This record gives sequence, structure tokens and C-alpha cells, in this order.
Amino acid sequence: MSYFDCMRQIYIPFKLVGLFPVSGLLKANNENQSRFTWKSINAISSLFIIILHILYLSIHSYNYTFQEDISFRHTIRLIDHMTSTLAIIIFIKSSFRWKTFLENINKCESLLKSLKNSKKFVKLSKRIISIFLISHVVDQALHIATFVNFIHNCFTLSLSEEIKLYFITYFRKHFVHIPFNPATSMIFQFLRLQLNFVVNGMDFFITAHTLYLAMFFRNFNRNMRRDPVRFAGNKMYWANVRMQYTRLCHLVTNIDNVINPFVLISLLANLLKNCKLIYVILINRDFSDGRSYSTQCTYDYGESTLDYIQQYYALFYSIAKTWSTLAAMAWLHKLTRIPLDALFEIGPNDYNIEMQRFMDQVHNSMIGLSGLNFFVVTQSTILTFTSTIITYEIFVLQLMYIYE
Repeated sequence: MSYFDCMRQIYIPFKLVGLFPVSGLLKANNENQSRFTWKSINAISSLFIIILHILYLSIHSYNYTFQEDISFRHTIRLIDHMTSTLAIIIFIKSSFRWKTFLENINKCESLLKSLKNSKKFVKLSKRIISIFLISHVVDQALHIATFVNFIHNCFTLSLSEEIKLYFITYFRKHFVHIPFNPATSMIFQFLRLQLNFVVNGMDFFITAHTLYLAMFFRNFNRNMRRDPVRFAGNKMYWANVRMQYTRLCHLVTNIDNVINPFVLISLLANLLKNCKLIYVILINRDFSDGRSYSTQCTYDYGESTLDYIQQYYALFYSIAKTWSTLAAMAWLHKLTRIPLDALFEIGPNDYNIEMQRFMDQVHNSMIGLSGLNFFVVTQSTILTFTSTIITYEIFVLQLMYIYE
């Protein structure tokens, strides 16, 4: 199976929400018909979505710039909005060169041994999509339900009035500049759901690509470790191994060139979100929306069981997808270093120049998925990410202690 057959299902959810305007993804073995064209309705709607998101972000930025009580909460929300909007723009832009990307991947795969367990990966990709969709829907449903619960406990209104108040409260600063109407409210809600979808979906998108590349390296390592001593003196064998490894590196590079912006945005977004969610639980207060701004309500956030379920589920979901993505990328980097173990098992008398070249290539190469080519995600990246969150939370606790 080719990259298209293995990975097309990962792109389908993004296509259905208007973020990947490429045709031919819904049918298997339809790679030749899969392309981006400016004449399609999907392409036009995607450009319209970009314009709406830019306007949506502009209103948010204007409110942040000219409001009097700028706080940490407002800053976190603006940065999160900016990173999410940037991810949407990059995702839609990546569809413009979809055909060229497939051609480059197919060129690399044609020079490699085909995956023997590609059908297992297709089943795995279906599970990844199912886990993502279910967990994301639950997360968003809990978030909306807690807000609706807040309005219901604060005001005695009819259903239509509660729905109107939900939109006015949730998007209160946007309706300062734009007159309220149901159509505008639904557009704002759709844009907000898209932002949340792409932020959560990026991690699963990155994980799927990481596992796809990891399968190639696992097959390569297994073939090389079967009996490397038998071919220790065969220069042609090791020259061929080095060539196969180089082709695998080219495959990683081609995929990394497309998804490395998402890696950087994902790490930044997850860092901010995890810090925010832990902070919320530490101080037992929510600042993700406008419920704490109502002066007409005596209902405190955290009084109901639903509030606590939403808090802890959001934290667990964020931590699980963040560390799963980081662990997968670190595992890929580790797989690229495993050939050194097989080389070290060979006696010194069996070494030849091709083995030395292969060893130098593996030892000096930094292969893996990167964050916009600034860094390659390794096991040390996980440690750095974790220590940053712990340092931040300790700093917050110290400030809370001093304040009290």
C-alpha cells in the first residue's frame, strides 16, 4: 500500500470540517483522482473560512489591545487563538501542493521495500481517528454543557432566551462591535469549534504520520538485525544497507517538510493549555470563558459535579494526547539510532569502509520529526517539556502562597 492508501483516512475528518479541500480522499485506490483545484467549491469555501478566521482573530486582538484589565488569562486566550488560526491557515495551504507532496512520497516509497504490515496500519489509523473523534466530541460537549449549566442556574429564562444569552455571554466582546443576530452567532460558534478541532486534531495527525514512518524503520531494523555478522565482510551488502537508510531519511524529510509547522504549533499550544488547565484546578477557578464575569449570578463555578468532570476530563485528555504525541515522535528518533546497536555487535576484524560510512551516517544524523527545523523531537524534548510545566506550576504556587 502507498502513503495515500495508508493515510487518506487521517485527512478525511479535516476535509469534512472544511480544512483540507482536496478531492478523491473518500475512496480507496483513488490516488490519481486526488488533487486540489481552485475551481472546486471546497477550495472557495476554504478561502472564505480563512477570511472569517482572520476577521475573528482581528476582533479578539482589538479587544485585547484596548481593554483596561489585561491579565494572564487574556494573554493565554489570545496566544491560543493566534496559534489555532495559524494552524488552520497552514493546514489549508498545505492542500495546495497535495499532488506534488504525493509524488515526492511515492518517489521515495518506490525505492524502498513495501510495508508488509500495511493493512495493520490502516486498521490502526481507523482506531486513531475513532479515538480522536470520540474524545474530542466528549471534550467539546462537556465544555458547552458546563456553560449552559451556568446560564441555567443563574437565570430563569425560556429555552430560546437561554440560547440567546449563551451566545451573547460566550462571545460577549465580539458583539460589542457587531450587532447580535442568530446567523452571526452560529458563524462564531462554527469558527470556535473549528479552532478547537484543529488544535486537538494536530496531535493525532502528527501521531499517525509518526507511526507510519516508524513502521518503515522497524522493518529496516528487523531485516538488518537478522544476521548482520554473516554479511560483515560484504561491502556491497553494507553499501545497500546504507542506501536504504538514506532513502528512509529522505522519506522522513519529505513528510517533515509538510508537518513540521504543526509540530511546533502543537507543542506551543499544548504547553499553554496544560499549564492553564493545571492552574485552573490548583486555584479551583475557571477562566476559559465568560461565566466568571456575570455580576447578576450567585452561582459559583465548581458547585456542580459537571464542572469538576469537565475540568478533570479536559486535563486528562490534554495530557494524554500531548504525551502520546511526544512519545511517538521520540520513539521514531530512537528507531533511527537502533542500527548502531547491530553494528556494535560485529567484531573489529570484520569492519570495512562501507560499514564505517554507515556508522558515521547513523551516528551523525539527527533524523526525526522537527518543530519547523528548529529542533528534532527526542526523549530529551519530553523531559524539557515536562520540566517547563512543573517549573511554571511551582512558580504559580509560590505566588499564590505569597499572595495569601
